[in-house]
Amino acid sequence: MKKHINKLILITLIIIMVVGQACEQGFEPEKKNIQFGFYFLKDTTKTIEDIFDEDIKTLELKDEPWISEKDIEFYDWSSHCIYLKKDKSYFFPGFESFTSDFLYKLSWVDRPLIVVANGKKCYASYFFGGLYSIDYWPYPDIFDFDIIHYPRDVIYAEWPYPFAKDLRSNEDVKNVLNIQGLLHEGLHITIDSLWIDNADTVTIRYKITVKNNDTDNLYILDPDKMGSDLFHYFNNGPIFYNSTNNIVYRSNYKKVTSPPLGTYEADWFTKIENN
Repeated sequence: MKKHINKLILITLIIIMVVGQACEQGFEPEKKNIQFGFYFLKDTTKTIEDIFDEDIKTLELKDEPWISEKDIEFYDWSSHCIYLKKDKSYFFPGFESFTSDFLYKLSWVDRPLIVVANGKKCYASYFFGGLYSIDYWPYPDIFDFDIIHYPRDVIYAEWPYPFAKDLRSNEDVKNVLNIQGLLHEGLHITIDSLWIDNADTVTIRYKITVKNNDTDNLYILDPDKMGSDLFHYFNNGPIFYNSTNNIVYRSNYKKVTSPPLGTYEADWFTKIENN
């Protein structure tokens, strides 16, 4: 009988040790019924620079997400705009109106966020302060300028390296968003033809197809309707990269017409039906 008791005690101790180790490693969002979220680090003193050489799998995260699928109306996959159920001032405590230094006042400049899907740490991101961040880092960033100027129910995570693999396009994240009914595919653009006249001033002619993969009808600014000069106020146009010789072609010489501040006209847009 004593041997059985000793074995039971030993088994109990092993179970306690295993559970204790799991708690120390410390992140099981599936038990909290959270499938997708942005998480701060437990160590709030660390910056994105501090974790640059670290494996994100080893980072300890806060128990609760900053934003989870419960806060999201839908996620536009083509733009990586996150449409929220609440005004985003709810997610930035103490700020009803945003100013250019509000991230600094919150001590969130260069603060890391880890994107988690179905219990897996998928990639790191961070808050970028235009006046206060030391440098750009090869991670998606939430830029204070975008936080201020995007609609109050939209948070945008940008990818500042257009010719590198976009970390935001993570299949684990996409699958979870799809299962949760939060995924909107948005627009898909393909280049059908491209012709370059490489004279003193390079001229580029191109043909593209814009496809709406979304369940909603979407509107796009149409340069034929609004005119090139006005179009370039809102849009710099496409950028082409030749991976063979590392030459970038972009629109540097263009005339721009500024509309009255905050003006949008319905007849500037073309509607693209869903699918």
